[in-house]
Amino acid sequence: MLSVAAKRAVEFARSKPGPKPKATSKRNDPDWVAATFYLKVDTKAQLDRYLALTKLDRAGDHPADQSELIELALAAFLAKQMPKLEGKVLGK
Repeated sequence: MLSVAAKRAVEFARSKPGPKPKATSKRNDPDWVAATFYLKVDTKAQLDRYLALTKLDRAGDHPADQSELIELALAAFLAKQMPKLEGKVLGK
């Protein structure tokens, strides 16, 4: 039979190193995927400023973070541009 210290050592060895993932994080949400991209310095500064200002506007319904803000902007852009491009390229 293992001692309490030995049981803890075995339990520690089986656990993953680092912080526990949040159950509600985007990393664990199958609707989100990680992406890496580049922004111009001025665009990134505006993005950061916008998000900082949204924290001061408690009455508004704003994106919670950069991911949500970029998702909203790209979704709006693609919803507008895709039909035009498909019509042009596919003759729809």
